[in-house]
This record gives sequence, C-alpha cells and structure tokens, in this order.
Amino acid sequence: MMTTNIEGLKISIENSNLMNHVFLSKYKTPLKYVGLILLIFQSAVHVLVIRFSRVGTGGKYFASTAVFFAEVLKLFLCLTVALFKIRNFNSLIICLRTHIFNRFSYTTKLCISAILFVILNNLHYLSLSDLDSNTFQVIYQIKILVTAYFSVILLKKKIKNVQWAALVLLCFGVLLNLQPSQFFSLNSRLHDQSPVVGFLSILLSSVTSGFACVYFEKILKESKNPIWLLNIQLSFIETIVSIVTMILIDGININNHGMCFGYSKFVWLAILLQAVGSILVAVAMTFSDSVLKCFCVAFSIIFSSVSSIYVFNLVLSVQFLLGTIVIIFATYLYISQEI
Repeated sequence: MMTTNIEGLKISIENSNLMNHVFLSKYKTPLKYVGLILLIFQSAVHVLVIRFSRVGTGGKYFASTAVFFAEVLKLFLCLTVALFKIRNFNSLIICLRTHIFNRFSYTTKLCISAILFVILNNLHYLSLSDLDSNTFQVIYQIKILVTAYFSVILLKKKIKNVQWAALVLLCFGVLLNLQPSQFFSLNSRLHDQSPVVGFLSILLSSVTSGFACVYFEKILKESKNPIWLLNIQLSFIETIVSIVTMILIDGININNHGMCFGYSKFVWLAILLQAVGSILVAVAMTFSDSVLKCFCVAFSIIFSSVSSIYVFNLVLSVQFLLGTIVIIFATYLYISQEI
C-alpha cells in the first residue's frame, strides 16, 4: 500500500511539473509582468500598513508575534494550494514527510533562507517603528546593489553594462528621493522613535534581503520540485524559526499580556499582506530574477510616497519628483534589456 501511495505521489508531482511547464511556456511573459505589478502594489501597501499599525494605532503590539502569524498563514495558504494540486490528503502527508523530513541535507539548505527571511521580517517592523514609510522604502533600495552583486557571485548572472548603468542611475534616483528633513523630523521624536536605530536596521535588512533572495533564487532554480512544494518546505521551517525568535525577543511580555496584545485590524492586514507577499516574491523569482524584483520594490516607492501624502500628511518636494523620474527611467532601462 505504501509503495502504491509513493508511486501515485510521484506521478502526481510529475503531472504537476508537466502542467506547470506547459502553462509557463505559454503564459510566462504575461504572468511575469502581472506578478511584478502585484508585487509593486503589495510592497507599497504593506509598508504603509505596518507604519500605520506601529504609529497610527499606538504600536504597542509585539512585532515578533505578527511575523509568526504571517508565517503560519503563509504555510496554510501553501498547503491549500498543494492539496488542490495533489487532490489527495494522504498523498500530501507522504509528500511532506518525503521532502521535508527524509531529505535532511536539502532541508538544511532551506534553513539558511528561512532564518534570514524571519530576521528580515522582524527588522522591517523595527525599522518602520522608527522611520516613516517613504524614508524606509528609499534607504532600503541599497539592497539592489547587494542583490546584483550576489547574483553575479552565486548565480553567475551576466549583467550588461547598460544594466549596471541602470543600477547606478536607480541608486541616484533613490538618493534624490531621500529628504533629510523627514529623516530627523520632530514627528519622530514625539513618538519616542530613534531614526538612528531605524537607519541601522534598514542597512542590516538590505544586506540580509539581498543575500537571502539570491540564495533562495539559486535553490528555486536548481530544484526539480514545483514552487508550491518549495514554499511549503520554506514556510514550515520559517514557522519554527519564528517561534524561536518570538520566545527570545518577546517571551516574557507575551507570557504577561498574551500574543495578540495591542492588535488592531491594521496589524492583521499587515500579517495578511506579509504572507501573500512572501508567495509573490517566490513567484516573481520563478518568472524573472531577484534584481528585477528589487526594481519593482523600488518602483513602489512612488506609490508609497504619494499615498503618504494622504495617510501621514507627508510633504513632497521638487527633489522627490526629480528622483521619481530618474527611478522610472532607470527601471525602463533595465527591463528593456530583459525583453
């Protein structure tokens, strides 16, 4: 009976891979850009929601618990997709046991990505507790150069001279968008915020994000497993890691106040956006690459900053508008070499 189940499971995965191959060969180009557009929207809205949940609603909740709930939700969504693909609960259990528990060396590789992604998500909450959403989005684009560097080292990716010029131009546009008056604003001090802590958190998260995304892309493109299975493996490990970090960071406070202390509808929305965003990132890297994904996040600065005018009464300068034009041009310059 076990042999029959395993053979049936192999056939299900092979059929899933065949269907994915046929589907991607036909719809890869349109799905590539649809996924990237969705990622732009998700990145911008997620940052705004986290910022508002940390400042606009009091921000007294424990960020590590939000990261944990997002990982649990992501795991649930991935398992739902897997069950839809395999269409048999027993086969799904065998699949998880085979690919998660019986492949220790491969699971260990994913542990590196899982640990880095959990640290990254916690750093996002820390940064957005101390800096406004626009400043966060702008400084965070340092990861573009980090991502390009690791793409060359780990993936042996060849980046054209025009694309390197686009990367430099994008960083210049990002610097133009950075308004020092907002970075050390009186509003930050009124909310007991520390811009220096926020700035250092963004720098650390930029390096972490650059390496983590490229490393996961390497695993993703070397693996023969479908993306839904890789997402389950990664989510399972991330859930365990997030439990450990939650206990280490906020264990005492959670014991005294509970996991959902200080939660509002914006916190739950941030959790939902984080879970969906993690899946979108994996899909984006399947259809394109980490550097192109970074450009989409950089493009979301525009959406985020314009939205901040209405949400946080942010005043944008001519310098910001000039930086926006540079970012749009740099994005077009890079993507035009990919087509």
